[in-house]
Amino acid sequence: NRLREKHISDALDDKGNVRDSASRALFDIRRDTIAESAKLRDRLGSILRRVSEDDLLTDEYVTLAEGRLVLPVRVEYKRRLPGIIHGESKTGSTVYLEPAEIFDMNNEIAELRFAERREIEKVLRVLTAEIGAEAEEIAEGLWRAAAVDSVAARARYAEEYDCCRPTVTSDGTLLVEGGRHPGLALRSEEVVPMSIELGTETRCVIISGPNAGG
Repeated sequence: NRLREKHISDALDDKGNVRDSASRALFDIRRDTIAESAKLRDRLGSILRRVSEDDLLTDEYVTLAEGRLVLPVRVEYKRRLPGIIHGESKTGSTVYLEPAEIFDMNNEIAELRFAERREIEKVLRVLTAEIGAEAEEIAEGLWRAAAVDSVAARARYAEEYDCCRPTVTSDGTLLVEGGRHPGLALRSEEVVPMSIELGTETRCVIISGPNAGG
């Protein structure tokens, strides 16, 4: 019904992502995540300015490793800055280090991310249950829409390629006069037509050639 449809459109955007407004809890979680991330970046910015003066970094930027904000530290100075190493560059000259003084802030953001995933799952479960209640009607609607689409597509194809309705008889004879391969006709205007006749004595035919016999 329209109420369920509105509930779904209010919860999901056009790409299928769960909106902030899908639930109050999700709105609060994402708001807190933005706020905590801003604080963390400010803290990392001050650390970055401090350690860059000592030439400990290969580049003056903050990056992400294993979902946590880290600094690119020269491998020979990795013990000068207390923290956890989350990886290294392909050349091995840089390690991606999470300074010890931002452990708690990174953990807080990680916990918010976990909470966000749990809330998204909760929202999707509610929506799934609502859709499930209308499963039979939705399946019937999809089948009817597919049937209409199929008929319309065949009609457009028949009109564009001058197709004709076959005549079905009861004598067991199949006759195709000047037929063209439908797949080839879609790709080229110059398709060689061919005729096939199958009856009581001829039960099969092999079509070969560079264009599948037309």
